[in-house]
Amino acid sequence: MLKHYLRFYRTVVLVNVTRAMQYRLDFLVGIFATVGWTVITMVFLAAIFGKVPNIAGWTYFELIALLGFYRLIEGIGEFIFYRSFKKFSEDIRRGRLDMLLTKPVDFQFYVSIRFITIDAISSALAGLAIFWYGLKHSAYVFTPAALAAFGGLCLSGFLIHYSLWVFVHAFNFWLVKVNNLRNLIHGLVGTTRFPPEAYGRRAEVFMSFVIPLALIAAFPVKTLLNRSEWWYLPFSLFISLVFLILSRKFFYFALKSYSSEGG
Repeated sequence: MLKHYLRFYRTVVLVNVTRAMQYRLDFLVGIFATVGWTVITMVFLAAIFGKVPNIAGWTYFELIALLGFYRLIEGIGEFIFYRSFKKFSEDIRRGRLDMLLTKPVDFQFYVSIRFITIDAISSALAGLAIFWYGLKHSAYVFTPAALAAFGGLCLSGFLIHYSLWVFVHAFNFWLVKVNNLRNLIHGLVGTTRFPPEAYGRRAEVFMSFVIPLALIAAFPVKTLLNRSEWWYLPFSLFISLVFLILSRKFFYFALKSYSSEGG
């Protein structure tokens, strides 16, 4: 079963890459836009750190590492999910999901990954470079235990990220005429570019335990900066699985409200 889905996704990627190569200019524009945005943000942070030694206990380069990891995660999310859920919202509005419901693969899986956004790779690569730059100038740790915990936290963060895409876009079954729910995703995930401590104690608790946005970027980065707590990994794995299961149940509950083009 797993091999079947992996082969299916490989086909999806190959088809989309072939199509995207016809629009190489979009990829180059994406690189320049990402670099420009990053430079502006780094200059902004440098101006702030010219006045204060740290922000919520985070140094300048630690924040740069967090910012880079956020760009990496956002780029991966846009690469895998953005076009798929955008088309998903359009298909709901036009009542054209009927054909997709008959596909010989899991419906939620198919609508989540049937398209990719190739130019989002530029954002992910830029984020990776910035992340590494910030780490190199910080007191990072690359022990086997830290790397293993980092990998587990990255997996948890990815599952939380995906669950948010599913949760939010499931509302399209009721809010049929609303076509910009994905902007809510960008707004939510955008809060992870700064440490949860910077938003205040209540917001930190909310971002860690209610809607666990801190799991997406802050927890993994803290692990490599030797600032993590022992409970980060088991808690993150548990809560990400809970969110994944709840998002799936909510998605299929919302699907019951779907009305096809023919009524």
